[in-house]
Amino acid sequence: MRDFIVALLPAVLAGWFYFGWSALLILIISTASAMATKLLWDKLVGRPVGLRDGSAIFTGLVLGLMLSNQVPWWIPVVGCLVAVVAGKELFGGLGNHPFNSSLVGWAFLAISYKDILENYP
Repeated sequence: MRDFIVALLPAVLAGWFYFGWSALLILIISTASAMATKLLWDKLVGRPVGLRDGSAIFTGLVLGLMLSNQVPWWIPVVGCLVAVVAGKELFGGLGNHPFNSSLVGWAFLAISYKDILENYP
C-alpha cells in the first residue's frame, strides 16, 4: 500500500499547487477521517487496532482527490465513513472487498449529496 500512497503524492502536490490550501485541507480531513473510522471499527469489532497496512490512508487520499476543494468539511468525513465501513470492512477488510472502497464512498456521496458535488464555482 505504501507504493500506492507514494504514487499519489504527485497528484496531491499538484492539487495543492493549482487549488491552494483548501484542496490540501480536504485531503487532510479525508485522510484523517478514514484513519479514525478504521481505528474505531477495529475497536468496535474487537480486532487489533492499527493502521499498519496503509489502506485507510490510501482510501482517504483517493476519496479526497476525487472531491472538489469547495465542498463542506463534512462531505469527506461522511464519504470516508461509508468508504471504510460499507466499502471495505463489512466485506472482511483489506483484500476481501469486491469494489474499490473509495469509489463506494464517492458513489454514496454522488447519490446522497448530488447538488453539493455538482456545484463547482
